Amino acid sequence: AASAPAKWWDELAGDCCPISLTPLEELEYEPFGLRGTDGGDDLGHDGLWGAEAVAAHLASRPVHWFDGKYLACSIVSKGQLLDPMSMRPLVRQECKSLDDYLAAKKLPSVHVAETFDLLRVSEATGEEEPPELRRAR
Repeated sequence: AASAPAKWWDELAGDCCPISLTPLEELEYEPFGLRGTDGGDDLGHDGLWGAEAVAAHLASRPVHWFDGKYLACSIVSKGQLLDPMSMRPLVRQECKSLDDYLAAKKLPSVHVAETFDLLRVSEATGEEEPPELRRAR
């Protein structure tokens, strides 16, 4: 099997991050992907980066690609853990995967999974927004 190029996202030329508007091929690190809706829920719920991102790209799977740093900052600052393209609520695995991606790329930590957990607690207790999240912003 042919190996993917070192900067496989060069093949995404013409697409840009819908948040930062940076052309994906200009990113210094690979983009982070959220699975697009394809009618099935059997593909798992991890965010896409590393080998999984390459495999998804090569298989032409529906993926929404982002500058992961901007995605994390945007969804946490808004307190809305949604795919900005489809408005699909993210699952905790995707949030954890985004945290892992940021750490692996040596980008600032944004605590996406922790935000997910805090938002779930506030929903369960009926609070509008937990104080921990307000302080984090």
